[in-house]
Amino acid sequence: LKAFKSSFSDVLFKAKTNTFNVFIYNNNTVLFQGKDANNELTKWYTPEDLEVIDHVGSDEVGVGDYFGPIVVTASLVKKEDYEYLKFIGVKDSKQLTDKDILEIAPMIIAKIKSVTFVLSNSKYNEIHSEKDFNLNKIKAYLHNFVLYKLVHKEKFEGKIIIDQFCSEDLYY
Repeated sequence: LKAFKSSFSDVLFKAKTNTFNVFIYNNNTVLFQGKDANNELTKWYTPEDLEVIDHVGSDEVGVGDYFGPIVVTASLVKKEDYEYLKFIGVKDSKQLTDKDILEIAPMIIAKIKSVTFVLSNSKYNEIHSEKDFNLNKIKAYLHNFVLYKLVHKEKFEGKIIIDQFCSEDLYY
């Protein structure tokens, strides 16, 4: 584990390995991030330790695909939805087969409030060339767009979770 000084003023401590990062913020929030983040988190917390709360999260797919669009979705998961999502088999998508995803996706869509935006390749190329936006800036705008739409539509005022794809400075 390698600790290093953060350039972000709201980060008290930051450490990284080859497979995960840990951030401790001034507000006592701890963020585990990376491919082994869940495994590392379970060493420190049991599921009973983690408070189940309503939250909104967003993520994207299609980044790096040459022929496909970028799709960004924000979803509102309420406290009462957790058991249902566990029951139907929702977990990290890397642990699911395509068959699993095709089976549970319609059940998630029917139950969970969400907003999705699809950015076509032609629109991506237009934004990239005309506005000189790089991929991270485009993704930040897309995440903010779906999050804004969902939060205002549902009048949500709780935690928002976004998988980090760039530095905080770049995102804001």
